[in-house]
Amino acid sequence: MSLIGKIKKSAPYNLMWREIYRFWGKYNMRRYDDYEFVSKVYAEQLGYPLELDPPTKLSAKHQWLKLFWHEENMPAMSSKYGVRKYLEDRGYGHLLNELIAVYDSPKEIDFDALPEKFVLKASHGSGWNLICRDKSKLNRFWWKKIIKSWMKQDFYWYGREWNYQTKNPKIIVEKYLEDASGYLTDYKVTCFNGRACYMRVDRYSDSLHTRDVYERSGKIADFEVRAVANIKLHMPKSDIPLTGEELKLFELADELCGEYPYIRIDFYMCNGRVYFGEFTFFTGGGWSIYLPEGMDDRLGGEMTLPEPNYNLELYNRVCGQKKEK
Repeated sequence: MSLIGKIKKSAPYNLMWREIYRFWGKYNMRRYDDYEFVSKVYAEQLGYPLELDPPTKLSAKHQWLKLFWHEENMPAMSSKYGVRKYLEDRGYGHLLNELIAVYDSPKEIDFDALPEKFVLKASHGSGWNLICRDKSKLNRFWWKKIIKSWMKQDFYWYGREWNYQTKNPKIIVEKYLEDASGYLTDYKVTCFNGRACYMRVDRYSDSLHTRDVYERSGKIADFEVRAVANIKLHMPKSDIPLTGEELKLFELADELCGEYPYIRIDFYMCNGRVYFGEFTFFTGGGWSIYLPEGMDDRLGGEMTLPEPNYNLELYNRVCGQKKEK
């Protein structure tokens, strides 16, 4: 294989071009206002028009919340850096992973000073992570370019999730964690209106990635969640029952979720300790697919929307039509 061919097949190179493609794709969507954008993308991704008068599906209620309801703590809670102070101020600093370094620019990153294993994250988005298990194999040149592209982007444009907007994004480096499997099991707890209801558990091994959704009782739920981009990808279930320690994550989520109409709280468990992962207000950007058919409506029925407090002129125009009739 030629040198060019080897470069094109390298993970950092492919990731770099994916970031460029995503950036320009969403840049071209800036000509649409928020309502036009979410309506257009919703119909394209889910295959039917967005109904906001009133919304009944969970996916539609996510779009309603983007457009018509803002809460002051959501930007800090969505920031990988800002959430640390948010949790510390509320007495949950013990859930945070060890912070190794904070940078304002990729130029400041001193890879030589970092441990052999670490996790690097951009504070102002989702999925902008570098999980380094062996620093000697790290392509520093390409990763600095990728991180530079992250820092130039406003994640808001990808799904109009206003809570990701920030003027001072950070690059943070945290301690690398892994459990006995050599990976980390990911616990994602979905909360509706102040109560933890479901938990999605992603378990990893060298050869398999399984996904189970559990009810609060510990029973396997009768639905699954898929990203639109991977709608045809069937994730096998492990059918492993939850342990008592895992069930306690529902109670911890109750403490952290507040009265938000919807919030997902991610946790990890490593060496007998629980670690906080992140808060998510719009799972999959609000475009997730819930199976089987009808589940989007059923889950939407579990969320009670608050009174609108943002974009009220648009709200009255879009959501007041049936009242006027």
